Amino acid sequence: MDEVKWDKKRYDFIHDSVDPFLKGTVNIPSVEWVPINGYLNENIDTPLTSATCDWYTGDTLFDKFNKVPIPARDPDGPLRIPVLDKLRD
Repeated sequence: MDEVKWDKKRYDFIHDSVDPFLKGTVNIPSVEWVPINGYLNENIDTPLTSATCDWYTGDTLFDKFNKVPIPARDPDGPLRIPVLDKLRD
């Protein structure tokens, strides 16, 4: 978003172009949209200031991650151990 100086028209264009593809073709039922600046870490962990972007007042990216519900675990389920690396003799 820093490349377009936090332009709402550009954000809306990207949202309106990509959202139908994600929901229709890829079959992702729910999509959360958060404008960020990855180079300067804006709106990733700290909220935007109104001087930077006056049209977005939603959550930061980390806030969205923290609101994702944790799936229930079955304590009586089978043991699963991920294999992270292997060695050859």
